[in-house]
Amino acid sequence: MAGLVRVRGRAPPEAGEGRTYEHFYFMLEAATAGLGVAIAPEVLVRDDVAAGRLVAPFGFVASGMRYVALNPEGSGGRERPFITWLADRAKAEDALARELAAATGA
Repeated sequence: MAGLVRVRGRAPPEAGEGRTYEHFYFMLEAATAGLGVAIAPEVLVRDDVAAGRLVAPFGFVASGMRYVALNPEGSGGRERPFITWLADRAKAEDALARELAAATGA
């Protein structure tokens, strides 16, 4: 968390004991119930932030990771519709993320 906070130009909070969860779902449910803070991928919290159930006080930071779709030679192009669909979905998700960032001031 300290690295994320530094990216946003703020001092990191004091470290302390806390709970850990084995799955994002449990962690986000705990945060939604007011039991603490959570750091999660934007796609997992987008709806909750938009609905006001969670807040993103530091906004979101791009992870720098990306997905790559490979199509093997000799496949005959059967994968092309899927790759096109995947690219279209990624563009739509990016547009939603930008809208959310604008709405939350991130």
